[in-house]
Amino acid sequence: MAISYGTSTRRFGELLLERGRIDATQLGQALESRNGSQERLGQTLVRLGFLQESEVAPLLAEQFLLPVADADRLAKADLEAVKLVPEHLARQSGLLALKRSGNTLEVAVTDPLDVVPLDHLRAVTGCTLKVHVACASEVREAVD
Repeated sequence: MAISYGTSTRRFGELLLERGRIDATQLGQALESRNGSQERLGQTLVRLGFLQESEVAPLLAEQFLLPVADADRLAKADLEAVKLVPEHLARQSGLLALKRSGNTLEVAVTDPLDVVPLDHLRAVTGCTLKVHVACASEVREAVD
């Protein structure tokens, strides 16, 4: 299996309600005010001020049963692993290679549902990917 992670049976909005991070009214507002089909619910909630950007990654990680890569982990990314990812792919897709161990590449992503760049990265590197979730601004900073 090239990319593997689990998922809970809950949708992201349900997880947020269960954790008391937002209420049903806020969820309804966010669902109605999404900027097109490309904007994820977490992005909308941040844009509306209902969540902080830093809250999204741990919640996504919980939903998909993935580890979190915090700013410290991103800053310690192995440079040889980082070089495996074309810069344009890292910037466009919000991802950063963290470490390569044999045929496994650990990679931090801001959106674990965006599988196209992960498939591209797997094809480019020939590696099995171990996915971590990270905060978008922290990934951007690390890529810079």
